[in-house]
Amino acid sequence: MTESHNRLRGEESPYLLQHADNPVHWYPWCEEAFEEARRSGKAIIVSIGYATCHWCHVMERESFEDPQVAALMNATYVCIKVDREERPDVDHYFMEAVQYLGISGGWPLNVFLTPEGQPFYGGTYFPPEPRHGRPAWSQVLVRLHRAMTERPGEVYEQARRLTELLQKPAAGRHDPLRDKTMSGGDEERGNPWQHFYNRLREQFDEDAGGMGAAPKFPQFATMYWLQAFGFHENIQEASEHVRFSLARMLSAGIWDMVGGGMSRYAVDRSWNIPHFEKMLYDNALLLSLMAREYKRRPHPFLKRRLEEEIGFLFREMRMANTGYASAIDADSEGVEGKFYVWSIPQLRAILGEEELELLRASAELSAAGNWEGTNILYFKRLPGSADEQMDRHELDSERLGPVLRRIFKAREKRVRPITDHKVITGWNAMLACGMYEAAAALGRADWRQEADRLVAYLDDTHRSEDGRLLRFAATSKRALPAYLEDIAWMVRAMLLRLQFNPDAPFHEKLSREVDACIRDFYDGETGIFYENREGSAGDIGRVHQWYDAGQPSGNAVMMSNLMEAALLLGREDWEKMAAHMKEAMWSVIHKYPSSMAYWALGAYAMDRGPDSLAVVGADYEEYITEALSHYRPFLVIDGTGNKNSVRPLISDKEVAAKTIYYFCGASTCYAPVSEVSELRDLLSLK
Repeated sequence: MTESHNRLRGEESPYLLQHADNPVHWYPWCEEAFEEARRSGKAIIVSIGYATCHWCHVMERESFEDPQVAALMNATYVCIKVDREERPDVDHYFMEAVQYLGISGGWPLNVFLTPEGQPFYGGTYFPPEPRHGRPAWSQVLVRLHRAMTERPGEVYEQARRLTELLQKPAAGRHDPLRDKTMSGGDEERGNPWQHFYNRLREQFDEDAGGMGAAPKFPQFATMYWLQAFGFHENIQEASEHVRFSLARMLSAGIWDMVGGGMSRYAVDRSWNIPHFEKMLYDNALLLSLMAREYKRRPHPFLKRRLEEEIGFLFREMRMANTGYASAIDADSEGVEGKFYVWSIPQLRAILGEEELELLRASAELSAAGNWEGTNILYFKRLPGSADEQMDRHELDSERLGPVLRRIFKAREKRVRPITDHKVITGWNAMLACGMYEAAAALGRADWRQEADRLVAYLDDTHRSEDGRLLRFAATSKRALPAYLEDIAWMVRAMLLRLQFNPDAPFHEKLSREVDACIRDFYDGETGIFYENREGSAGDIGRVHQWYDAGQPSGNAVMMSNLMEAALLLGREDWEKMAAHMKEAMWSVIHKYPSSMAYWALGAYAMDRGPDSLAVVGADYEEYITEALSHYRPFLVIDGTGNKNSVRPLISDKEVAAKTIYYFCGASTCYAPVSEVSELRDLLSLK
């Protein structure tokens, strides 16, 4: 082992390669590292992050590149680096461990383990010297090493207790929801979803949109639930809060006004100061949210942002002939946000004075800057309803088009932030879902074709020789098995693929994928799915990832998949499994609304009953395209131009001269219709 590189040199992950020249003797996550810990009796440091993580970069510069700090780490610990995007199960397991210690999660995540691999302490970013109540990293290293050598009994007892907590099933970690928790009147007790809404309602930021205070995350799963609940229960307040939140976010700094795309979160309440990194999954989920809102009530500003979002994804995240990259960094040239921000002199050098004044009239600009002496470009905040704001922002966007294009051309000459080029199966399948929904909203056949291509690429190349789904392409150095989130979103993408083209050869593929997921991941004892398959030597074992974090829980996505696929393919066993999942998590869903919104989406759908639409006749594909352009949560569509289908939604339908719609909603079937106006009336039923 030399100081010039460590055991990360041969890895493929951009994050691990970023640390390959650290003087720290990093191992990747492997059995060799655990063997060395057991042999030497050293405690283990597991340091988890990802390539586009700003504070990961900071801690690397301050500590992991410091020869003295590295020497201390090498002498007293076995040090392991993990890319959370390669091993989400490892990340989730240790994130929960840290949260059980009463410490907020985040990245970098630094966890200390006994030589046998049990966690006993951890945290996120540690500075090089004590700061803001945080101890220095070197202090933590010394204190924990001393505890291991002088008080090993205390350390091992802490590790034992923590490991016991981590091994409890998800539903058993919380007390069941008591009647007293369902506080309020008798009406609320009789309608748990009204109570669920009321608890979310308490978190509405009616001034800036979204939920809660800073730091501000879009919370897409919560927005999906509010859209669906507002629609079906005719609660305008819920629906309009989603629209208002979108109007705010899409005009604020969290949205890249120049190049499109949304940052991961904002550090302020008003969405204006982004944490500049752009994650594929955030932008995939945003696509679906905007598309659903556009279908619910179209607006030119939403159409513009949908087109800009797709343009950003095609231009900056699409990899040649494969899939889409996982993330774009916040930093360039070692400075957070440098690629995206502007001083007035910089803008004046690009624009004429008249154009600069035009920009000033719509955007927040000043000589002093709105962030660290520079300007993040975003629209001035306006009063009024969501539609009043979007009306004005659409006019401003039209007027500023040439100005923003000139700024974009100048920005392209800057040093770009790095892109993490990992093509992750689940995130790409999630993007395909967003593209399908956006294609349906705007009638864009080219977007649908790109979604088809992406699903086909994943289905063809992200599989092992035995046909099982992989996390990355089979040609990757680490051809890791797929995790639950990968399979759940792949199944979801297949379901949406079949909405557009029911006669595509995906019904059998869908059935095989669902059955494989059940075989490899389902935990009959708890009633939910594991996140990972049986692990290799040195792994942390099976884990359940049950709450929504940056993206919806794979378990929650799978529950909705089972419900919809059961209706589409007539599989009562899947329907029963989905119901069992709902029952297993019911109390947790209602006790933690903001963390369980995607679970709530599926559970609410099961409570009211999913809707189905059968389209039968020669023009069924054209008619399905029309149906998909309307907002109707929980709608499962099948169609055919033939008489001989055995699929349950269409098996008993006769093919007539005119294409017919057969609609069933919430356990009620309505008379068949053949006119688009009649279909619209049916799809608007509450």
